[in-house]
Amino acid sequence: PPDATLTPPITLRDAAHILRELLSVYSTSLIDPAERESDEDLAKLLDKAIGPCVEMCERMAEMRRGKSGGGEWERDIFMVNSLGYLEHTLEMFDFTTRMLHMLDEKIKTHVESMTFEHSPLSRLDATSPKSLTSALSKFSTWLSTVDPSTSPRLALLTSSRLAEEIHRKVLRKIYEAYGEVCGRVLDKAEGYEFGETMLRRGREEVGVALGVGEDWESEEDMEQRSTKKKEEQEGSAED
Repeated sequence: PPDATLTPPITLRDAAHILRELLSVYSTSLIDPAERESDEDLAKLLDKAIGPCVEMCERMAEMRRGKSGGGEWERDIFMVNSLGYLEHTLEMFDFTTRMLHMLDEKIKTHVESMTFEHSPLSRLDATSPKSLTSALSKFSTWLSTVDPSTSPRLALLTSSRLAEEIHRKVLRKIYEAYGEVCGRVLDKAEGYEFGETMLRRGREEVGVALGVGEDWESEEDMEQRSTKKKEEQEGSAED
């Protein structure tokens, strides 16, 4: 299984080094650059090189999750680090788009899993007034200690960008979840007699403490907005 640092294993790094050398040689070939992405020989090379590496990492990750007791969290960190290492290797070449897309989709799956695991609200399973009051009290205490910019729990991720993205997404989800809790607690139909007393902090106050709010945008939101704006501009140009 992976060691405690959860970094890409030496076997993967060696394989990536060999692949990088092969792709460097290929990039100097006489094949038309415009046709390299569709080159069947290149596709076979990438499939035979990347496929076994990913499978090896998945087996190691499952060993870390099960026998080593690391759980889903350590499995996901190891996979994000390892897949990210492969992704970085391929990013040096402009004819590896197909494989990069595959790796990116796998990374997103593990990032989503980590986003859920990183959230303390995912563990709330009781909503009686007593249980909810206790949970909100603990949440208020936790809120006074949270750092909106980073989390030590994500320190083992080799990508600081992904660590920040996961942390920010979780803070946003916490903010949205707290908003739902506020709405339910203050809704007379839910039967909470002293709803306002139960809520130690207002929704806006929580948003400020978490560094998020109604006007906050995730990296994905900004990318989608940018793409939409670009499409609108292209449409206007055609008209």
